[in-house]
Amino acid sequence: VQIRWLKAVRAPLDVTIMIVSHGRLHAQTGVSATAHDVVTVLQRRLASSPEAIYKSLVRRTGRLERRKQEILNGTSRQSMPTVDLADFDNGDLNAEEIEEIEEELLDAATAAQTVDEFDAELIELRALVKAAERVREAGTDRKWTELSALLRDHALVTDADGRPRKLIIFTEHRDTLHYLQGKIGPLLGRTDAVKVIHGGVRRAERRQITEEFTKNRDVQILLATDAAGEGLNLQAAHLMINYDLPWNPNRIEQRFGRIHRIGQKEVCRLWNLVASNTREGEVFTRLLEKLDQMRETYGGKVFDVLGEAFAETPLRDLLLDAIQYGEQPEVKDRMYEVIDTTVGDGLKGLLDERALASEHFSDADLRALRAAMDEARARRLQPRDIESTFKNAFTRLGGRIVKREQGRYEIANVPQHIRSAGNGPIATKYDRVTFDLSHVQPDDRARADLLAPGHPLHDAVMNETIRNFGGALNQGTVLVSATLEEPHLLVGVVEEVADATGESVARRFAYAYVDSHGTVHPAGPAPYLDCAAVPNGAAADIACGLPWLADAEDKATSWIIANQLPEYLAEVQPRRLAELIKARELVTKRLISESERLLLDAAAASEKERKGEKPKESSESLHRKAVELDVRLRKRLALLDQQQLMSTKPPQILTAALVLSVSDLPTCE
Repeated sequence: VQIRWLKAVRAPLDVTIMIVSHGRLHAQTGVSATAHDVVTVLQRRLASSPEAIYKSLVRRTGRLERRKQEILNGTSRQSMPTVDLADFDNGDLNAEEIEEIEEELLDAATAAQTVDEFDAELIELRALVKAAERVREAGTDRKWTELSALLRDHALVTDADGRPRKLIIFTEHRDTLHYLQGKIGPLLGRTDAVKVIHGGVRRAERRQITEEFTKNRDVQILLATDAAGEGLNLQAAHLMINYDLPWNPNRIEQRFGRIHRIGQKEVCRLWNLVASNTREGEVFTRLLEKLDQMRETYGGKVFDVLGEAFAETPLRDLLLDAIQYGEQPEVKDRMYEVIDTTVGDGLKGLLDERALASEHFSDADLRALRAAMDEARARRLQPRDIESTFKNAFTRLGGRIVKREQGRYEIANVPQHIRSAGNGPIATKYDRVTFDLSHVQPDDRARADLLAPGHPLHDAVMNETIRNFGGALNQGTVLVSATLEEPHLLVGVVEEVADATGESVARRFAYAYVDSHGTVHPAGPAPYLDCAAVPNGAAADIACGLPWLADAEDKATSWIIANQLPEYLAEVQPRRLAELIKARELVTKRLISESERLLLDAAAASEKERKGEKPKESSESLHRKAVELDVRLRKRLALLDQQQLMSTKPPQILTAALVLSVSDLPTCE
């Protein structure tokens, strides 16, 4: 992991001072919490980009002008947004919800109630808009200057073969995202090289964009808000730029986790662009300096525990103090002290603790693990079988796959009907695909997609094949095995354990043999590996002469219910119960702790209300939240009770094959 930190970027100081002054003036009118929230959001947007602060101020001005006109028309309905910025960074809200609430706060929050008060606030806002416009038109955006220099660095953005490397740029704000999109496309000379994901992009479309970014060589840059950091694997890239940094360290951790995953073969490089002379910039500057020091010892592992390190003093609290009181020396000293302690001693303690907590296996555990791995290898479909099946099916469905290098292929176009059949995102073309892990990235060549069960394209082709040719599959087949002395029916069955909610806890695919006497026994994890196709013409005659086949499947089902399923339940139940007990402990501890905190805050708020002071949040609201948490806890514990009740479902036979012995074959000649 390589982390670059650019501290030379500076924000316009005059706009910073004007925003803070604007907030303090309106904090004196009785809605200090809301005023400070507005200042906080504006400061974050100022640190993001000239475009973000300008657009935000313009929208706020327009909204307040409409509110003033409503008063003049007699149609005004006073409504203040109920927003707690603490929710932004505690993980309770997703990226899309945060964007919506920020806009609501910026557009609607105001202390003005009369036309004169609106006029006074609008005068200040117009001055802010003019200042932001001057900065925007000056064209001296240092963050963009630094970013464009990185994008023009040929050695950085292209690999040894001259192909463009993929790069992810994260920003907190949609205005900044569109601002960068408008600049990066012309800089690269290809607008289609840039893809965008934000909170307004539907989840299915996000997955499709991610697939294009991952698989299509022509797509080089992904611009994203944290909506892209939620559940998406962006491992095709190993270069990432934080154009702004989130206030929740867990989100910083999640962003880097999009590219720094197991299996990533490239050195991951991360750049953090910080406006160092803003209030929040001072906090991030100190934080990044300490992270850089810790990285020399622990490498990329510092990101694995960054969120936990700020459990005692949330990062957002430091940033809020910096924005509101950052000019006070004692506040700055406390900020530095907390960061030094949290990142220095805190990260070291957490990483050392994780190292000590590593599990040590006994000899019995190792033997069981080896046995499980051997069975998994036996169950695994062989690459040659997957390759043969996929190529035949894809071709029959109208696709074309062309061999390029040894074990590697190109798919220039995936037919639309196949893309529509997929449950996951499927790219329009794949520069390289392979069916063997050893050919994914040999000799530093471009990475190929591994086509296997679970890959969206592979599964879509299989689904379409079954839909079009499923009738042939239902007829079954006849095989021959040198390991058998007489004909057997081989059945493939799904065994499943479910809880009282109906949700599946565990499921597996198993095989069993039934002989002519109705005796059933396990067939092992992959009996088909010992089988071959019967010569043409021999199968039908033999199958017709075996009357015991009529009830063989029923006998297999009865045997599995009596023997296999109880063993499977006994295997799954202890492991699942241990998980649920741990979950119960964690949920109870977290929700009770949060409820107690809310009740303490409610008591403090009640005392302020008794003295005639206005708390940040009313005691009634805090009490209501505590009650809601208690309800949530009861519901969650009731769900956990149901999840602890487990049973097996009836086995489902999915496939069957008549397997002959070698000695049976001459009789059908």
